[in-house]
Amino acid sequence: MKREKDYTITLHLSEEQYTKLEAKANAKEVSVEGYTLYKVLHEEQPAHIAPTDKLLITPAEACELLGIGRTVMYRLIKEGAVPAVKLLGCRRLYLSMEGIRKMILDSTVSPSEIGGEEDE
Repeated sequence: MKREKDYTITLHLSEEQYTKLEAKANAKEVSVEGYTLYKVLHEEQPAHIAPTDKLLITPAEACELLGIGRTVMYRLIKEGAVPAVKLLGCRRLYLSMEGIRKMILDSTVSPSEIGGEEDE
């Protein structure tokens, strides 16, 4: 049995953008949320989808959230770039959302540091 996940969709829209979205939703006689979800799922519109209100997530969830592979994630954990948490009595490894955000902020590079294709 496949376990379902709860997701939240965060939209950063101007008032004008929201008004346009609302008009399209009303024309289809659906809610703005329902219309937005349909667009994201069926028309592959870009949106930020993240686990809802979790303080800790699994490495697999972090991979999905960041769009990186498992090997890269475990290398980041091993190097200490992403702090890992093991709760007392739990065998599973967790990552804090705060730690992931900090890692992203600490990894931000200036335009002059971005190299060519040979750096990939």
